[in-house]
Amino acid sequence: MAAALCLAMAAGAQAPSGEADEAALRQQLERLRQDLGAIKAELRQAQGNSDQLSRDLESLDRRVASSAGEVEQAQAAVEQVELDIASLESEQQAIERQLLAQRDQIRLLLRSAYAAGQWAPLKLWLDQARFADATRALGYHQYLKERQLQSLQALQALAVRQQAVAQSLLDKRAEALAAVETLAGRQLALESERAERAEHLAAAMGRLRGSEENLRALQKDESALLQLIEQVSNRIADIPRRLPQAESLARQRGRLPWPVQGTVRQRFGSR
Repeated sequence: MAAALCLAMAAGAQAPSGEADEAALRQQLERLRQDLGAIKAELRQAQGNSDQLSRDLESLDRRVASSAGEVEQAQAAVEQVELDIASLESEQQAIERQLLAQRDQIRLLLRSAYAAGQWAPLKLWLDQARFADATRALGYHQYLKERQLQSLQALQALAVRQQAVAQSLLDKRAEALAAVETLAGRQLALESERAERAEHLAAAMGRLRGSEENLRALQKDESALLQLIEQVSNRIADIPRRLPQAESLARQRGRLPWPVQGTVRQRFGSR
């Protein structure tokens, strides 16, 4: 349409000069303005869609950032549990070493107590004065054995508690790993949705730019058509000034051309 208008304006001699042509141009202008209105409405809708997509994308960005923070927190929790488990395992190893040492000491005490118990009757027969010493030795060994047994039982109870704590930490680690997996899956879904929304926004912005280009082209056509209508209107207005002034028949008498060829048989005005 713009090319046709430019050709019409460039060819001055061929430009429309009649009222019918002006009316046709005005009809064309009206259709053009209707197209302009449709394009503007399309632009408003496209702008609204683009704004909504931009808001949705910003919301998704915030959700993605929040989800990333949750994933980091869950991973940090897993790492902390791993550290707790490592520390607990170290403590358990120390307890195991203490248990082994306590068992060795108890075995030695039992051997010495057994030996003392075996030789006690002989000492009673051979030396009546050493009977009290043997009794005290047996009592001392019994005391040490009981203390060692108490220490061993305490270590065993501590080991049991440590095993319970270890199991709790293992359960906590499993929960933390499951949370990390769930949050990571949610993060991937959000990132995928964000990428899709970004594509939609890019497409909407492309359509918006296309509509803006169409609007500018139609506005140029409107301007050119208005100029053409103005030129046609000016030419129509100039037509009466170009025609000679009308004179009465009486003043033109004797100067009028003969309508037909031949001899005049009667005078002008006779019957």
